[in-house]
Amino acid sequence: MNEAAKAAIEKYGTSVSASRVVAGERPIHRELEATLARFYGVEDAMTYVSGHATLTSRPSDICWGQKI
Repeated sequence: MNEAAKAAIEKYGTSVSASRVVAGERPIHRELEATLARFYGVEDAMTYVSGHATLTSRPSDICWGQKI
């Protein structure tokens, strides 16, 4: 585990926040979204920092079933 942690720090660096809102987008954000998209067999995916951000960002999907 220590070696994996060191490798992750070397690759991604460190930050006081993983949030795109605070720290900006990092390559790991897009890597996660691309991996999720492949897993679900869709063109792309979006991740949010919290459930609240998800719900307040896409109310039309939830309320009216619109697809983006």
